[in-house]
Amino acid sequence: GHVEVHPWGESPLGSVSTVNVSGPGGVRPNFTIVPLGEIEMLRAYTLAGGHLIIDVMGWFSPGFYAAPADLTHTDGRFLPLATPERWVDQRILTSQVESVVDPPEATAMRAALDAGEVSGLVVNLTTSGASRAGDLKAFGTGLVEGHYSNSNFAPGASSTNTAIVKLNEFEQFSMRTNNYPGNTVKATVDVVGYITSGSAPDSRDGLFVPTKPLRVHREYPPQMTGVRN
Repeated sequence: GHVEVHPWGESPLGSVSTVNVSGPGGVRPNFTIVPLGEIEMLRAYTLAGGHLIIDVMGWFSPGFYAAPADLTHTDGRFLPLATPERWVDQRILTSQVESVVDPPEATAMRAALDAGEVSGLVVNLTTSGASRAGDLKAFGTGLVEGHYSNSNFAPGASSTNTAIVKLNEFEQFSMRTNNYPGNTVKATVDVVGYITSGSAPDSRDGLFVPTKPLRVHREYPPQMTGVRN
C-alpha cells in the first residue's frame, strides 16, 4: 500500500504517494515537504491501514516563497552541490552512543562553511548491517535532541532516507541509534547540498516554491503476455 500527505482540501486522493509500503510488518521512513494550504492544515491518508507517525523537523516561512519576482533572501535557501559528497562511509554505530561528524577539509562547501554561510546540511542517510531493528536520528552536536527518527532499519536490509540536519557553531552534527544497548548498525552519510544562514549573500537561488502535490510521471513495466507456438 502507500501513504499520501496533502495540503488539506487542495489535492484529490490518489494524485500522489508520499511513501510506499511493500508488505505487512515492516517499518518504512520517508522525508517529505508538504504545503499547508490556506487553512494551515495537512491531510494524511493510508491505503492499507497500519500505524502512521509524523515528525515535524521545521518549516518554511511564507516570506521565503519565491514570489514576487523581485524577492531575495539570505537564509533558508537550499543550494545543491554539483557533486554529492560522502562524509561518512559505513561507520559502525553502537546503540545509544553519540557519533560526531566533522566536515572534511576538502569539501566543496569549505568557503561557505568558513564564512558561516551554512546553517544545515541536506543529506542522504543510509543504514545497513543492523544487528537488531531500530532507528537513527541526526542532530546538531550539543543541541537538544527531539523525540523523532530520521530513518528506521531492520536486520538484513538497507534503509535510506533524506534529512535536513542543523549544524552547531563548530560545523558538526551527530548521529545516534536507538535499539537495545550494545547492538550496532553501519551508517553512511552523503551530503547533497546545504541550507544557507543569515550570513549568506542575498539571492533568489534556492528559495522554496510551494505547489500542490501532482504526479507528473507514472511508469509500470509492461504486462507479460503468453506466447503460443
